[in-house]
Amino acid sequence: MRRCAAQRMRQSYHSFFLGTACLLWTGLLMPALLMAAPDITARYAQSQGTRLVIEINVGSSQPASAILVQHLPPGVRILSSQPEAEQYGANRGGAKWLLRNLRPGTSTVSMTLDRAVSGADISAEIRFKSAQGGKMTTIQVEK
Repeated sequence: MRRCAAQRMRQSYHSFFLGTACLLWTGLLMPALLMAAPDITARYAQSQGTRLVIEINVGSSQPASAILVQHLPPGVRILSSQPEAEQYGANRGGAKWLLRNLRPGTSTVSMTLDRAVSGADISAEIRFKSAQGGKMTTIQVEK
């Protein structure tokens, strides 16, 4: 009789544990996994010479906004860009664009420089958060 009671108690604890685990999975963990991080990739369509072009591809899960940071060799100046840079410092060797209202598909940022650069001398990154919030994510622009 004691063995039966002990066995039922173990089954009861086992059922309680499984029920609690399922509740945690469906109530807390699953929604967090379903809020996918924004799907963004970026690459240089042109990465040398006096004109640089960056293609930004946004998937179906777009961020609220993103920041593109272009690093240039010291002294290289941006003569023009499309869209216009939000911040620019020739002495600091870079520029920043705040990209708002990104939609699924491809967007481009292009810039004309005062002198030619090589692909080895430049780099860029994009920082973004998902529309639901969360941590800032940084990706490198591929060459």
